[in-house]
Amino acid sequence: MTDEWLKIGNYSVFPWSISGVETCVVIKTNGPTLTFDLGYSCRSSVSSNLVFFSHGHMDHISGIAQHAAKRSLYGMKPAKYYSPVHLVEPLTSLCKMCRNLFAIQQNLTNITMARETDLDHARQYYELLYMNPDDVLSLIVEKGPDYSYTEYVSLFQLYQKSHPHIKPANLDTLLHKLEEVMNKTQNGSSA
Repeated sequence: MTDEWLKIGNYSVFPWSISGVETCVVIKTNGPTLTFDLGYSCRSSVSSNLVFFSHGHMDHISGIAQHAAKRSLYGMKPAKYYSPVHLVEPLTSLCKMCRNLFAIQQNLTNITMARETDLDHARQYYELLYMNPDDVLSLIVEKGPDYSYTEYVSLFQLYQKSHPHIKPANLDTLLHKLEEVMNKTQNGSSA
């Protein structure tokens, strides 16, 4: 990972990558500034109004809502996002969900002048979507479960659907580990 632009021929390239966590590559041309993948909306990507997604892993798409929000905050026109056809609906839904969640939370905060804990709980669940199942299991072991077994199962099933290389047998193994971890934490907390 670097904090500097690389000069490659007539292009300036800003590569931002933490393997499996977040990836974003910004390329300045004589014309438009292009961004490839938005696992994180780094400062350099905000000026880019053309964003291309290579594939749908969370470390390549999870910054889309942040990118759109930053552009709006700075009074910029909405960017154009390009993705493989099968990602259009999930990305649209993801952005809509983020907008709705933050708008509801802001409205409730304005009404009550305090943060709404249920919305924080929902936001924290949403953040688990960015983690791989092994990290979620480690978090449960460290801090105890914040959600029901069924909610974690739904999370793991969604992870498996967005990572087609994960075989159903691997999902079954993860669900078995989840059951063991949940049982241990519940038995440990009641002792």
